Amino acid sequence: MLTAVVGLQFGDEGKGKFVDYLSVNINNIARFNGGANAGHCVQHGNLRGSFSQLPASLNKKNLYICQGALISLPILVKEIDFIQKEKLTLIYLSILDAISSYHYTLS
Repeated sequence: MLTAVVGLQFGDEGKGKFVDYLSVNINNIARFNGGANAGHCVQHGNLRGSFSQLPASLNKKNLYICQGALISLPILVKEIDFIQKEKLTLIYLSILDAISSYHYTLS
């Protein structure tokens, strides 16, 4: 069975918390769009994390970042360091589009 959480607004809808809640019964969680400008807080037991690049889950699942997600490498590295300390699995799929500090100055 496929379960998907897709927002119909421009963010700030609580999608991250909902995905984290649903992920208890799901093995693979993917992020397929969005950039590093917004984040989501997730909690698993006493462990709390805040991600803006990784999918919204700390439930020891496989996390996928798919083509369509805009990646800020410094933020992604920080988040990867966090999940490696917690023994989570991260799997990359496809080609990721990276943004740089130059892109932030343009916006």
